[in-house]
Amino acid sequence: MTLFFKRLVLSVLLIESILFCVLYYFGPNGMHILSSLRAQKVDILTDIDSLKGDIAQIKQELEYSQSAFYKEKMARERLQMKKNNEIVLFKT
Repeated sequence: MTLFFKRLVLSVLLIESILFCVLYYFGPNGMHILSSLRAQKVDILTDIDSLKGDIAQIKQELEYSQSAFYKEKMARERLQMKKNNEIVLFKT
């Protein structure tokens, strides 16, 4: 092999390895994209956990609102309803 051919092969390999490293880290599916996707995954999982807690709280409130005590409380306070033998006094 001639000296020119050896240098040409080495320079092509060097350029190819540099290009590989640049694309590996900064390409469309590079390492920086994967690390940002991992961070987004952690954020989404945290949001899912908080939403599960909210759903459990809403289910508990829904069960409570179906009870007879809550229905009577709503009828008395918001709808200003009373039983037949009761007298309602308004505070002014």
